[in-house]
Amino acid sequence: MTLSDYLKQNGITRFAFAARVGVHASTIGRLCRGETAPEASLLAAIVRETQGAVLPNDLFPAVMAQVPPQGAAPSEAEPQAAA
Repeated sequence: MTLSDYLKQNGITRFAFAARVGVHASTIGRLCRGETAPEASLLAAIVRETQGAVLPNDLFPAVMAQVPPQGAAPSEAEPQAAA
């Protein structure tokens, strides 16, 4: 679940969540928009505060989109360079 979805579903403002995890609300806004990646300590605080509803992979959608599916053959995972 994305952090944005979690906040909406639980009726939590970015300001309130930011206070819970010890950062500025603008940081939570950037995380929700996918503009930044959290440091390890913030990542742990988010997972803890959401009781696992938001996981590390949920905070790195652009990176995770590039990870090949489990069991994918190398040719499926990485496009071949043109000769």
